Amino acid sequence: MFIVSLKASKKKIWAAVAIVVILVAGCFLVLNKGGDDTTATCAIGEYNLVVTDNASRIDFLAQFGWETSPEPVEITEVMIPVDFNDTYREYNNIQIAQGLDLSKYAGKTCKRWTYEITNYPGAEKTVRANLLILNDRVIGGDICSVQMDGFLHGFVYEKGMLEQPSSQPATESSGLPSSSEVQSVPEETSSVAVESSTERETLAPDPEMPEAPVD
Repeated sequence: MFIVSLKASKKKIWAAVAIVVILVAGCFLVLNKGGDDTTATCAIGEYNLVVTDNASRIDFLAQFGWETSPEPVEITEVMIPVDFNDTYREYNNIQIAQGLDLSKYAGKTCKRWTYEITNYPGAEKTVRANLLILNDRVIGGDICSVQMDGFLHGFVYEKGMLEQPSSQPATESSGLPSSSEVQSVPEETSSVAVESSTERETLAPDPEMPEAPVD
């Protein structure tokens, strides 16, 4: 009986292991790139997140039925905070409702592309669409009125939004809601101070008060 013994060299074994590792890593990258970050799901179903140029950004908004200005009216950089305050959390709730989540990008800087909406139902005021984009992907955004008493909601328009506008503040130039609040002096406090000052000015001198000594 003959026994044939085949021995592989260590170099060949390590080469085979390296090839397997490369193949596994390649498959992971391909699956990850074509996974959740290319699409999201909202009330109208699945929609595409990939945007690479102006035409694709307009097409992105067209998925929700929006007609826009041919060019953006504003482009600016936005840094997503590491820690969200209540205002940012409320804004992110809108993103979560449309299949997105800004908390995954906390601390990163993205670009905000703003387009004017030209077919918002029944709106007489200026309405804009804000797209937050990072690495050719839409990671967040909203539809809002730029008026002080305006509205803000996700990409999808639902009947009744104009009658019952969102309580969310419209996005400012930073691309996300600001947490700053303007504090004013209460009118009652101000009027009391004025009345006290006036009263002091009109008081008559006390006749029994001795006069100051004269040198």
